[in-house]
Amino acid sequence: MERATTSAAGTNGGTLIDRLAAHAESQPNAPAILSPVGQVSYASLARQLLQLSARLEQLGVTQESRVCFAQIGDPEHLLAMLACLQLGATVSSPGLPDTPNPINGPDLPGIQWDEAGQSTPRLKPLGDDAVLLFSTSGTTGTPKLVVLQSADLVAQAPRHVPTPDTRFACLAPITHNFSRRHRLYCLAQGAASVFIDTRPERLVDSCLSLGVSTLHVTVFQARELLALPDAQRLATLQLKLGGSYVPRELRAALRSRITANAVFGYGTTETGAIAFTDANDPESDDTVGTPLPGVEVAIRDDEGQVLPASATGEIVVRCRGVFRAYWAQPELTHQRLQSGWFHTGDLGQLDAAGRLQVQGRVDDMFVFNSWNIYPQLIEAELCALPGVSDAAVLPLPSDVHGHIPVALVVPDTELPANLDAVRQSLRATLGMRCPRQLLPTTAIPRNAGGKIMRAEALQQFLRLQGQPA
Repeated sequence: MERATTSAAGTNGGTLIDRLAAHAESQPNAPAILSPVGQVSYASLARQLLQLSARLEQLGVTQESRVCFAQIGDPEHLLAMLACLQLGATVSSPGLPDTPNPINGPDLPGIQWDEAGQSTPRLKPLGDDAVLLFSTSGTTGTPKLVVLQSADLVAQAPRHVPTPDTRFACLAPITHNFSRRHRLYCLAQGAASVFIDTRPERLVDSCLSLGVSTLHVTVFQARELLALPDAQRLATLQLKLGGSYVPRELRAALRSRITANAVFGYGTTETGAIAFTDANDPESDDTVGTPLPGVEVAIRDDEGQVLPASATGEIVVRCRGVFRAYWAQPELTHQRLQSGWFHTGDLGQLDAAGRLQVQGRVDDMFVFNSWNIYPQLIEAELCALPGVSDAAVLPLPSDVHGHIPVALVVPDTELPANLDAVRQSLRATLGMRCPRQLLPTTAIPRNAGGKIMRAEALQQFLRLQGQPA
């Protein structure tokens, strides 16, 4: 693939190296990286970038290189990514398809925690704005590589990290797509990227001692937070959830037992954040909130026509910082990115107040007789019932009906659900859309982003049912 060039839409704010250079000059002593070990100021970060980029050059890294890292700690991984951007090299995650031989952490100098009284060097990119490759969540089993440049991440950053005062932490390691992007967003904004001690017995104290202001977690990590005996000590933090559907009951539990400042959002690897709820909006609990400033959202039908409020269709998005292409997939790029609009492949609707409700993937929707079945909406109903901790609604192939809705259900360990009673409750609210069979299981197959891997889940259902998978 030819190296992309920075478009006019992505130049406002410059590249990530441009931003780091500005922060190193304007706020040299402000923390760029914080951890229980110590801190790295923006001036120190600039010095270490120059040192590490020189070392990477010795290892043969150039603007034509595609680089990934292995056996390396999270703060060191962040520094190594930045050094690649300084050189103009393409940055990739370990384990992606067609990934080159990685550079191992032991081959690189360790991170240097701050020493006072050092001068601030001038950063200047040594190549064109670098490409970063991010893998999509891959619920279909075929992850795509999303091509972004650092200027695109700079454009997305204000939607994730609003001010330089933010001290951001997340529980996912930096090898996770989401965490990688957010660490770079922090530095683009001049904020502090905080690496906390994630061990359950240390997590709360680590957040408080390092002054974390925003903690981002997945749905499953949020449930683990609720189990911590001292989670209520995080009441001063903003808790952000994204990446998968957040049931009403979980939203209420987080607000009442951890922090009232809990917000729930929606975004994609291709665009960054799209929408987030307002903690003061009591009507937003079935939605992901309103589109963020600078983000346009429309709902379109199969013919590409814009639909009115409360009508269900595909969510399409236009904003600054949208991705450049899918790596080595020009046809898919043309299909999903049209006239500046990204076709997300997600189903949803906008309510009269402009709030966005996400109803699942276009590919996940199936037809039972003449009924459109939206699995995510039924899964939300299931997870709201007492005794159900997780669920997956699946299309069981049928020669007569096309597909029959069935479900895997994970009972709560403390108070397991009566599945016959659960199905009766669902039938009262869902009518003909109610799953015809519920099978208990210990876990729903999900990817690293928390999304249901539906092909694997259907195979699991068939095995539990006694059919050949």
